[in-house]
Amino acid sequence: MARLTRTAGLTDVQQEILSTVRSFVDKEIIPHAYAQQRSTFGKPIAQHQAIAFKLAEMATKVEAAHLMMVNAARLKDSGARNDVEAGMAKLIASEYCAEVTQEAFRIHGGYGYSKEYEIERLMREAPFLLIGEGTSEIQKTIISRGLLGSPGRA
Repeated sequence: MARLTRTAGLTDVQQEILSTVRSFVDKEIIPHAYAQQRSTFGKPIAQHQAIAFKLAEMATKVEAAHLMMVNAARLKDSGARNDVEAGMAKLIASEYCAEVTQEAFRIHGGYGYSKEYEIERLMREAPFLLIGEGTSEIQKTIISRGLLGSPGRA
């Protein structure tokens, strides 16, 4: 029963992470519109290669995290054991969530501190996602035990 609760707990936290990560796209946290409106050196910052590449990396990380969580959820829904996949998804999603939040904050610059922008709240909340239902190190332990077939598999 403890294993089922733990696996279900990871999936619940993954849902929270997924919701946060997907809100990056839905609520423009990946600052596409902001980067097209804000100008420096006579052109929108989105036209600067460094910002464009950041936006591309952020969108890619959001999609990768989403797909890993969907895979873990499908395994759980089918009744299969998903502790390794859930650990992998939680690890990647929480790390990517923190990275994407930080990059969005950097793109917003000083406006990132303004309560007018959603990024201000996410900068406060994203660190919890790194520790909720197990830190990255705990997830790595779960993953490695599952891969190696070690005793004490979560």
